[in-house]
Order: sequence, then C-alpha cells, then structure tokens
Amino acid sequence: MKKRIWPAVALLFALIAWSLGGCAVTGEETADTAEYIEGVHPDAAQSGNIPAKLEAPGRETAAGDAPQQREESEEPSAESGNGDAGPPNMAPPAEETDETDPEILRFISYNIGNEQDGNGQPVSARAPLLKEVIDCYQPDVFGVQEAVSEWRNYLTQYFGGQYDALMQCQAENEDEAIAVFWRKDRLSCMESGYFWLSEHPERPAAGWDGTRPRVCVWAQLKDLRTGKIFLYYNTQFDTPETCQIGSVELIVKKAAEQGDYPVFCAGNLCVEEQVWGTSYTFWQKGFMLISQEFSAEPGPTLHRYQPGGITADHCFYQEMRSIVEDFKVVDDRPQGGYISDHYGIYWAITLV
Repeated sequence: MKKRIWPAVALLFALIAWSLGGCAVTGEETADTAEYIEGVHPDAAQSGNIPAKLEAPGRETAAGDAPQQREESEEPSAESGNGDAGPPNMAPPAEETDETDPEILRFISYNIGNEQDGNGQPVSARAPLLKEVIDCYQPDVFGVQEAVSEWRNYLTQYFGGQYDALMQCQAENEDEAIAVFWRKDRLSCMESGYFWLSEHPERPAAGWDGTRPRVCVWAQLKDLRTGKIFLYYNTQFDTPETCQIGSVELIVKKAAEQGDYPVFCAGNLCVEEQVWGTSYTFWQKGFMLISQEFSAEPGPTLHRYQPGGITADHCFYQEMRSIVEDFKVVDDRPQGGYISDHYGIYWAITLV
C-alpha cells in the first residue's frame, strides 16, 4: 500500500511546483507564455499563434490556485463592502436589440482593474460582481484588461465552461494580462495571437515614447450560425500621443495582414473621447467609434469612484462591414459595488 502512495505524493508535489509558475513572457508566442484555447493539439500550440488549452473551472492553473466556490446557502449581503450599500443595479441590454435575431453578436470590453484597487477592495470582492454582469449581458465575446493572476483564476473558474479564451501578460515578470473570451457554442477560433505595441512587436517592449510594454491580444473568430468571420483586438494603450499613433498604425497593419474581414478593436485606449489628438485621425482611415454611431454622449467610463468622469474606453469598427444594433456604457453596480475604477462598454452588431 505504501509503495502505491509515494509515487502519487511525488506526482502531487510536481503538479504543485508546476502550478506556481506565473505569466512569464519570452519573446515568442508559445503555450508557455499565453493561456489558452480549448481543444488545440499540443503541436499547434507551439506554432506561436495558438495557445494551450483552457483549464477546467476549479482546477489549479499556471496562475495559481483556483478560488473557492461560493456556498449555495450563502446569501449576498445588502452591503457589498465594495461600495455603497443598496440593491443591485443590473440593467440588461437595451430593448432596441432584437434578442431573437440569430445573427446579432454581443460584446463587452472591461478594464477590471488590477489588485491595487483605488476603492480598497480586493479582487475576491470584485470578481463576483463581474460575474453578475457577464451573466446578465451574456456577451458572445468579451475582453478584459489588467487581469492579474488572481483575476485570471476567477475568470477561469467562472467562465471556463462557457467560453474559450486567450490571455497574455504585458511583459516579463509583470502580472497584468490582456484577455479575450468567446462563447464555445457560438464562435469558433480560426486563428489567434498577440503582439506588442512597439517598433518591435514580436517581443515585450515599450513603444515609441511609451513608458511600459503594452500587448494586444487578438482572435479571428467564425460565427457558427452564419459562417461569417471577424477579427477582435483587445488592448490597453499607453498615454503618450506618439505611442498611441504608432499603436493604431500597427493594429491596422496587423489586421490587414489577417485578411479582408470586419475588425473590432476595443479596450482602455487611455484617451478622453472629447480631446482626441492626432491618433484619432489615424483611426479615421477606415474606422469609426461605435459609440458615436449609436449615441452622441455615451457617458463616462473612467469614474475613479467619483460622480462624472471621462470616456476612456472605446471600440473602433468599420462602418461598412457591420451594423450597430446597440451600445451602452456598462455602469451597472451589482450589490452596490464597483468592479473597478472603470465601467465597461457593451455593443451589439450584425455583420454585413
């Protein structure tokens, strides 16, 4: 009996040691640096474009131990500890969208905030609030920024059964990741990858006059209902204008290399909509803001836990390739709490 136990114990310690690996980055897109797409053959994962398989919810991942499931008997408190007390403020997508239209695709982009929350709330208090939002809106695709390892554990646990995903850290020895999720029952990933917003996109580096490396994660997705294909890019820009101009040009160039498909680029673009600089003129070469198509005043997305704020989170798209069905700022506050110092953005489109 003891002879059978010791190999199992050794295997257990090996797995624990493997699970302590972080989101280290090398200069290549490999299964070691990016997490995951479901059902990919290991050889394909080494090609650089396709990452390794998404771990099942509740299982230990390379980011660390999975968080504990909430007990079924646990009742939500009227005071969330993550903001003002009060009832949930969950507003589902606007009724202008035909919920029965099988061709409509729904998206969310959200800067979920790293572990240094300005409101003093840990990820463990904020993650269940994000789950409520995603469960309410049921996006076919959603992208998040600033997903540190604890966030990645929750994202895997909450959404691993329903979504496939690709996550990539911003830089070597940096915990923040950019992630894209897509519904398994609606979309198939044809190709995916990531690059850095710099003069050397193949490796982690700050670009142009930027101050830190910024990565862009992308996926080429096929709608299983219609057979139509589109490209989704998720990123977080640096603030200097020269860096933003270079980032826009690089994303547009990379998208063109993937083929003639509709393109969506969303994320925390770190610029107020009312004071766009030269970078906006580069976006206008074939792209426009989805918010301007549907709403003249979309509302602030960067609130910093105060009334008002600025609109810093955006989605650019090609007007001739998609019909915008709906758009709104996701300013929902489940249980009266804040997910981060940002609100998300939601939009619904029909591919032309």
